[in-house]
Amino acid sequence: MWIYNLGLVLYVWAIALASPWHRKAKLWIDGRKGLFRRMKESIDPSARIIWIHAASLGEFEQGRPLIEKIRKEHPEYKILLTFFSPSGYEIRKNYDQADYIFSLPIDTPRKEDFEKISTEDIRQILQEVGLPCEDAQEIIKKYRKRDRV
Repeated sequence: MWIYNLGLVLYVWAIALASPWHRKAKLWIDGRKGLFRRMKESIDPSARIIWIHAASLGEFEQGRPLIEKIRKEHPEYKILLTFFSPSGYEIRKNYDQADYIFSLPIDTPRKEDFEKISTEDIRQILQEVGLPCEDAQEIIKKYRKRDRV
């Protein structure tokens, strides 16, 4: 796990170093600034959400029929669409079939981010996907323990 996390840190540093001279790198960095705050301000916590992630614009185009079918057949769900690619995000940030569109947050196990998730949040997620919710407290303990060094 530490090799993965180190690789991510080095990747982000490389992009940050390139960002003053490389437009796409700057978009990648800018798209993630204040991301959790923007998500918290935008996303209705009581909404039933289907999260669809597309690494690139091409991957989005492949999944687009699925998004449109979900929108048509299940209007009770909100659609959260995330992109890894800044160009995919820039081109589709106003896509009218998704309710929330963001860059994908960096996949690092930051304790302060995970501690914002309550046991009740985990229970709701487990219920939504049809899993037993008795394990919510154990899931939180496991991940909080994992993040301690």
